[in-house]
Amino acid sequence: MCDYVRNILVPYWTRQKELVGAPDDQECILQLDVWSVHKSVQFRTWLDQQYPWIKYRFVPGGCT
Repeated sequence: MCDYVRNILVPYWTRQKELVGAPDDQECILQLDVWSVHKSVQFRTWLDQQYPWIKYRFVPGGCT
């Protein structure tokens, strides 16, 4: 999941922010399923430390 965020999402969001003239620290929302890897303290801590501008929200179980 970290590779996906680092190699896919961050470059995409960075480019989109450039295109619309948004600041580098513009917040982006990452919607996540309630899978164990997404909810893990290790992943959430990494995300918070590496990309504080990414705000994550969880989709309730059974709603995807």
